[in-house]
Amino acid sequence: MNSFVSLARAQGRASLRDPATLFFTFLFPVLLLVVFSRAFGQAAGPDGVLAMQAVGPNVVAFGAAYVGMFTASQSLVEWRASGMSRVLFAAPVRTGGVLAANLAVGLALGLAQAGILVALSVLPGLNMSLSASAWLALPVVTLGIAAFFSIGMVIGALCKTVASAAGAINAVVLPMAYVSGAMLPAELLPDWATAIGRALPMRYMVEAIGGSLTGVAPSSTIGLGAIVLAGVAALFFGGATKIVKWL
Repeated sequence: MNSFVSLARAQGRASLRDPATLFFTFLFPVLLLVVFSRAFGQAAGPDGVLAMQAVGPNVVAFGAAYVGMFTASQSLVEWRASGMSRVLFAAPVRTGGVLAANLAVGLALGLAQAGILVALSVLPGLNMSLSASAWLALPVVTLGIAAFFSIGMVIGALCKTVASAAGAINAVVLPMAYVSGAMLPAELLPDWATAIGRALPMRYMVEAIGGSLTGVAPSSTIGLGAIVLAGVAALFFGGATKIVKWL
């Protein structure tokens, strides 16, 4: 346990000193929230519900996915470049323990980001209203960060440079966000995009966060989303522990 805590603290300090991590964790999603809320959020749909009820959860979902994948992939690539990977994986901690410490840091950053986005979304001018089940968004966001962090670890293990990892992250997360309805309201998507989105974990995270945070999606999406995200997290985390052994 002491080794795990020490690793998590060291990785947390390194993340907080990295300008790119701070930008993509805190500033970038806030900018997206402001842009999307101004573009879509203040219009009312046919049912009279403010579009911000969907925009807020969508940005939270996108931010969780992006910060998870970015933080995980950057860490692994930088470990390899600096030679730190040889030190970490020679320590008296199993590979899964090293990656779990990295995941703990990603969860802390991602949950802090989500908290900031929700706090900003409910301010006057953005006007998002929380539902009675908003607290259920916490476990959903946690599972979402874990799922996309685990995907990011696999990508980081396969990429050799920071630039290639960043390119791979963008090539995966941005199209996924589009077809999953995280960047545009799902009602505006073409049928082919909706069909593809249904096969991707981000769609389930978008709906589960929307269903819990603001009630914009049916409550049944919360449990389904949690199950899908937990399965993705377990699958890719297990794969990452196997792949990074050659780092």
